[in-house]
Amino acid sequence: MPLPPSFAASPPPISAIVKTYGLRWTNNNLALIAICFLIILYLILLNFFKSELESGSEPAGALPVVREPEIVRIEASVFSYREADGGHDDECAICLDEFEDGQKCRKMNKCGHIFHRRCIDRWLKVDRHCPLCRSCVCVVVHP
Repeated sequence: MPLPPSFAASPPPISAIVKTYGLRWTNNNLALIAICFLIILYLILLNFFKSELESGSEPAGALPVVREPEIVRIEASVFSYREADGGHDDECAICLDEFEDGQKCRKMNKCGHIFHRRCIDRWLKVDRHCPLCRSCVCVVVHP
């Protein structure tokens, strides 16, 4: 026996609902909303970081202070290493290489530690203290 025909109407398609109620979420609309959101976020972050920078110690419009370069004098004597002299350290504490005859070395005046000249000169560009005992080995000379 065949089934009786259905009298219930099928629901309208979604596109008809969108047209009826004016809901048109196209890709262009979503892109526009995303761009507006990003612009607002950018402005909020810009305002936040601007206020952080302005709250620094310098007043707005102040000229930056230019410091004169310091002249540093190393208080250490340069000598050519000779193993026969004795009484010296056996190796440079910076590079851990043994001293060899004829190498240029520096002996710190205050503490007496010895280093290769190239090693300690490079060290003293960053730090003004002996790498072993931390005593100050540089003096700032004011011109």
